[in-house]
Amino acid sequence: MQPPTYREIVARLRREGFRKVSQNGSHAKYVKGDRVVMVAGHHDGGHPKEGTWKRIKQDAGW
Repeated sequence: MQPPTYREIVARLRREGFRKVSQNGSHAKYVKGDRVVMVAGHHDGGHPKEGTWKRIKQDAGW
């Protein structure tokens, strides 16, 4: 099973209260309390690689 798309990941982060605080190129930083999640990739609806998805899940507490 492949990871969700970048759009789906960002939508879930926003639903859970993360807010975008900065972006540099394709790296967007989302923050909620003391949690910081870097969503690194092209937000064109594509899927992140497995390692990137694993790191996003870890940082978001999923």
